[in-house]
Amino acid sequence: RTLAALACTCRSLRDILFPESETVQCDFYGLEGHRQENHHCHLNSKDYPHSWYFNVEGYVCTDDMHALTLGGRLWHAACVQLLGEGICKVHTVCGAFTDDLCRENAIFWRNLCRDASDLTILHWSKGAHLVLKHNAKIEDGMMSKKMIRDPEIVKAQQLLNLSQTPRCSIPRPCKTCFSSSSTMLPFDVGGEAAASAGSSSAGGASTSGNRHATPEERAEAEKVLRAKWRSLASTFLLDKRLPRSGHCSASIGDFIVIVGGFCPANLPVVDVILIHIETMTIRCPEVRGAPPAKRFRQTLSHIEPSRESPLHPSAGEGRSKDHVLLMYGGMDALGCEYGGKEVNTLTVAADGAFVEWRVHSTTGQAPSPRYNHSADTIKEKESLFVYGG
Repeated sequence: RTLAALACTCRSLRDILFPESETVQCDFYGLEGHRQENHHCHLNSKDYPHSWYFNVEGYVCTDDMHALTLGGRLWHAACVQLLGEGICKVHTVCGAFTDDLCRENAIFWRNLCRDASDLTILHWSKGAHLVLKHNAKIEDGMMSKKMIRDPEIVKAQQLLNLSQTPRCSIPRPCKTCFSSSSTMLPFDVGGEAAASAGSSSAGGASTSGNRHATPEERAEAEKVLRAKWRSLASTFLLDKRLPRSGHCSASIGDFIVIVGGFCPANLPVVDVILIHIETMTIRCPEVRGAPPAKRFRQTLSHIEPSRESPLHPSAGEGRSKDHVLLMYGGMDALGCEYGGKEVNTLTVAADGAFVEWRVHSTTGQAPSPRYNHSADTIKEKESLFVYGG
């Protein structure tokens, strides 16, 4: 308000805060040597005219940000006050997918500040959801290739292929129902053991010399395959899991955390999905601890508990930078409301590799169980304020 009042009387300040047009120059030559090598900007490139590009792996990436103009810095500070740093990061990345929109000038952040003050919904980035889907497909392809080359998966597949037996009892000489080419599922690992077993069976030789897996070995191999493919299957089902309603979300560090809600099957879930802001990729982290009951219309708040608090993440190497989220309330499909004395914390690793659920019981006069309420942190994120529901 002070800047706006001064802008009415000072023409120079008015031109800084409310410019009709503002051009941003690329500061490529002012960067350090190591930053110049990986610098991507459409302002000094003839290869692509947009502020986004495809890297060598196929991901959609955004241009590097330049220094904000003076008006852009002032309006950016106001946006951080209103929306928080995480939401400003989201708009910075998504703004790159809209043509004729400069993210470094005062116009971009002034419009964002105005819309945030009016509590209106922004529709600047119509291509952000397409980027999420494209990067998810690239991530699936790279993950599947990595897991195919995993020695534990190859060993488990070969062990299961050795224990295959013919489905018919036709006397020899005849080819068995299983050959080395048909048993390599879900992919052909090309193992020497499976190939030798298939060739010996196809030649009509006696199968008594072949090694058969014991039930314990088969169970262990199937356990390995289930554990290895679980993370891959979770990303394959993102198209069916990601659309939802009644969920809760929070912005922490470089991630947006999405928890719970109603899935398209009209059933509540309590899964955890991370969206990396800068790369616009979706991750399904490893889940540790016992997840709470499936619910929707709960709240998720970022807290910063002290080391003496029982909500603080367990001590360990590199755990000091982990983020703690507190989930409160909600309702399940049967109409059971949650909350009261029970609160759940979700610890998110700084790199998004895993999340950990923990349940806590509070003392004092507990509020009644509720859903569709509001909650926010106060006192430098050391206390939670719950209202309504």
